[in-house]
Amino acid sequence: MREEVNFIAEAKNIKSFRGFLERHGITQVVAPAVYDEFTTARVLTMERFDGVPMVDLSAIQRFTGDRAEETLLLVLNTWFASVLGNESFHADVHAGNLMVLNDGRVGFIDFGIVGRIRQI
Repeated sequence: MREEVNFIAEAKNIKSFRGFLERHGITQVVAPAVYDEFTTARVLTMERFDGVPMVDLSAIQRFTGDRAEETLLLVLNTWFASVLGNESFHADVHAGNLMVLNDGRVGFIDFGIVGRIRQI
């Protein structure tokens, strides 16, 4: 629970996911940039995303057109790839923590809870 409210740890989690996206050339999914100089254990300062949470199909369709299903598959594939290919993965994935941005990309937010799979 303490790690979930430690914004230095959350900033590290965001940067890890951003690095994963970059290493794998995933450009249609983003996580917010973190502004380290304004971030502390109690304050997380990051890029603002403009878009809608993935809770309302009609709002999602405004930004994706007829690609709403394709967008959902992109989210699932990206998340699963991060489970297998990154040091940590977003462990609180639900429609409120995913956004369809104005430009049609998908934004993952709220990295307070992450999971790790120990390698054997």
